[in-house]
Amino acid sequence: TYAVATVLICVALGLAPDTSIQTWANNEAKARMQLKASGKVTEFEFGKHYNTAENMFNFEALDQKGYYGTICARWFVSFFFSMILSS
Repeated sequence: TYAVATVLICVALGLAPDTSIQTWANNEAKARMQLKASGKVTEFEFGKHYNTAENMFNFEALDQKGYYGTICARWFVSFFFSMILSS
């Protein structure tokens, strides 16, 4: 049981997301540069986070095409996008 616990702890610590301020700032800066390059946002508001699924994905295109379960798709993309960003 000690061996299993040790393996689980090592895996959990190895897969823990990087929550440093530098990583967050780097991801936020990349998101802002992408939004500015695409023309979605021209002026950025102080204190607003732009590294979100709503800003990074085009959900309106899904709505116009009439995909079934768009709400589920939004939740799915938002959830996994936030999981990827937190790691």
